[in-house]
Amino acid sequence: MIVQISGQVIDVRTQSVVLEANQIGYEVHTPDALIVSDEIITLYTHQAIRENSHTLYGFTKKISLEVFEALLTLPKVGPKTALTYLTQANTELIIEAIKNEDSAHLSKLSGITKKSAEKIVTGLKDKFDNYELAGASANTQNTVSKVAQNDVTDALIALGYPPQIAHSTIQGIMKDSETEDTQTLIKLALQQLNTN
Repeated sequence: MIVQISGQVIDVRTQSVVLEANQIGYEVHTPDALIVSDEIITLYTHQAIRENSHTLYGFTKKISLEVFEALLTLPKVGPKTALTYLTQANTELIIEAIKNEDSAHLSKLSGITKKSAEKIVTGLKDKFDNYELAGASANTQNTVSKVAQNDVTDALIALGYPPQIAHSTIQGIMKDSETEDTQTLIKLALQQLNTN
């Protein structure tokens, strides 16, 4: 089994990259949209072996692989479906929804259907109890409420930003902001998006 692969990205395709390692090009299916050509990366991989194919699925973070493999334990969820879930919603968002038992929020932010979101949250309950979400310690100190965060995220999605980008942006500005004013938070989020 191939569990990890390091090398240079020689081609970026739709939902996959070609990684050259030891003069061999491996196609690795990945939800990580920020991978670019020519960079040298390490991917944590899951190898799906079928009668007609051997397919590699790769992730830049080990926790993403763990979520992917946890999704595979759900009824009627194969590698392609699990990859789709991780493409629509980033790892942190899925874990947050599972820990908070909040399938509605997951469905609202990701484009994952309500039924699928419920299956993820109920099926993986208690799977990530020991995982601390990024920024969790900062969240105990800042005063930006969950309602304000959701309002800003919804506004960014309405402006056409992908749910993953909207969610990660509000997580970023939460660390430095103490305002509850939605308009101010939206301006801060847009400033951050425009500088990226």
